[in-house]
Amino acid sequence: METDGNHQINLSDKPMLPEAPAISPDGQRIAFLTHDPAKYSDQIVVIPSGGGVPVKIANAPGFCAFQWTPAGDAVAYVRRKQLAIVRRNSTGDAVLIRPAR
Repeated sequence: METDGNHQINLSDKPMLPEAPAISPDGQRIAFLTHDPAKYSDQIVVIPSGGGVPVKIANAPGFCAFQWTPAGDAVAYVRRKQLAIVRRNSTGDAVLIRPAR
């Protein structure tokens, strides 16, 4: 597409869901989300930035968000789940120290 929005082309025949696509750090690949009705599942699709056949398709059921890893060699995503917080409860004796009079 040109800067004025003319000459748009489809990069893939897979329909992209409304979530924003993610461009790899080197600019060579684009990851986007699509839905496969046959599997009742969302999928992350990776295509070359110039368009063409997907180089990777991964099922991502129940995902929340995805992004490229800093090295650009993988797409990481978070699945919907409860947040667990683990903490240790420690107790001890209280000691009051006063200055000598």
